[in-house]
Amino acid sequence: MKSFSVPMLLAALCLTAAGCFGPRAQVTRAFELELPAEAQARPDASAPVVRVRDLDPSAVVDRDSLVLRQSAVELRFPEHLRWARRPHRLIADALGRALVDRGLASSAPRTLADLKPTFELDGRLDVCEQDLSSKSPLVRLGWTLTLRRFADGRIVWRHVFFGSAPSGAEPEAGVAALSKLVQRALGAALDGLGKSDALRQPAPADAPQP
Repeated sequence: MKSFSVPMLLAALCLTAAGCFGPRAQVTRAFELELPAEAQARPDASAPVVRVRDLDPSAVVDRDSLVLRQSAVELRFPEHLRWARRPHRLIADALGRALVDRGLASSAPRTLADLKPTFELDGRLDVCEQDLSSKSPLVRLGWTLTLRRFADGRIVWRHVFFGSAPSGAEPEAGVAALSKLVQRALGAALDGLGKSDALRQPAPADAPQP
């Protein structure tokens, strides 16, 4: 009877275990941006009503997975790293809360209801990614916000932001850094809106009703 050496037996056991169990599946993880909570200030009844719509996500951002940049020409969309709620909706929710909290709007409904808005705020989310292409990981965020008079659709204000911030290499570090970058960008946008006269531009009396 042919005998087997110990190394051969160990190798056979390893092959058997691999065949039985196969490759270990990656655990799906879900993340969410950490943005300011509900507004605590009492709404200013004299401020206009501003309807806030979801930001329009670019083709790259419009997905459930996180966006990881591996190089200048390569992006990864790992299926096991997902958004619990997509950023373009969370950012719109935060915009609405901040408008009321800062007294720039008396209310900021997300849909058209009985209360007709004076303005509509929408925009486009172009970049929301973690860049792992160098030894110093970054997160990047880019958007355009647009405020229109509801009565005639005229654009009265626009804000463009593109920025980056340092981040760790782990996905949770990237989401935390993105959260802080979004909060910084929201603050800059609303500071600019508050200093402008955009929300004090009434529609002409003969403006067509949408």
